[in-house]
Amino acid sequence: MNLLYIFVKNKAKVDRREVNVLEDNQFKEYVISTLAEIVKKQDQLQTGQEEMRSDINQLQAGQKEMRFDINQMQAGQEEMRFDINQMKPDISQMRSDISQMRSDIKQLKTDIKRIDRKVDDVLIYVEHIDTDLQKHKKAEIM
Repeated sequence: MNLLYIFVKNKAKVDRREVNVLEDNQFKEYVISTLAEIVKKQDQLQTGQEEMRSDINQLQAGQKEMRFDINQMQAGQEEMRFDINQMKPDISQMRSDISQMRSDIKQLKTDIKRIDRKVDDVLIYVEHIDTDLQKHKKAEIM
């Protein structure tokens, strides 16, 4: 009875006078109901712990998925960097080609202007020849 009394005093916060006043049956019912509440709370705690473990496991699984996704993104970035580095010589060559094309276009414009002047000179020369021919024809007719 002393051990039971100490348990009740410590766990249920019942002081000595209340315990002495209670009859044996009432005391036993009180102890049983108190123990039942403790067991119920332990079950609730255990259920809560199991739920927390489940939540922790889900979080850890989510972290693993996120790490996997991050690793995939990093691999994708590396592939993109590799592709960009592969393209750099092509881009450089394209810039060089564009620069050469611009130079060629300038040269073509210059050549076209020169040809236009020569065509103009030829047209003027042809007009002179035509004028001279017409003069000779008039002279022959007369």
